[in-house]
Amino acid sequence: MIVYRRAWWGVAVAAWLLACPMAIIELPVSVFLPVPLCAGALAGAVAASLPRASRRRSRLASGVRHGVLGAAATLGLLGACTALDGSGLLIVVLLAAASPPVAELWHAQRERRAWDGRWDERDTATPIADLSTADLGLAWRASFCAIKQAQTAASVTRIAEQRRRYLDELELRDPDGIRRWLESDAPAGSDPTRYLSA
Repeated sequence: MIVYRRAWWGVAVAAWLLACPMAIIELPVSVFLPVPLCAGALAGAVAASLPRASRRRSRLASGVRHGVLGAAATLGLLGACTALDGSGLLIVVLLAAASPPVAELWHAQRERRAWDGRWDERDTATPIADLSTADLGLAWRASFCAIKQAQTAASVTRIAEQRRRYLDELELRDPDGIRRWLESDAPAGSDPTRYLSA
């Protein structure tokens, strides 16, 4: 997903660099300055008001970051629509639909459907230390679906304890990778092995 994210940002920045001059050249100052600034202020205010799951960034830093991105995206949208009429809006919508957060959500839902109900089929008798890192990642994701579907408190406790063991083993193998995964604000059911170097 890291390669996809970088490729998407490369395409988005290239499109933005092509579209922005059109907004600046073609649109009056009364449009190309206040509209992106208002959109950026709105995006920043919304981002700053949301509770953060991560302690890495303050609400102010998150608001500023999203405000700048919102203003830049709006300027790019204005430029694309100016240069390409309706086609510009279509390109922007396609770019947003293919964005990394949307792709990650689609990928996570696909994985969740693939692993639903498989916890009972998995062999939990195998010592965790004998599992490959890839198998640990698969077991971690399968146990996430299982814990969501658990019917009793005893089942939740048993699955949570097994998940703790998986995470402990992954952390033994690559503490820095697990730290990167935790700091990425990835969902609890995501694959931590993507962040591991081993």
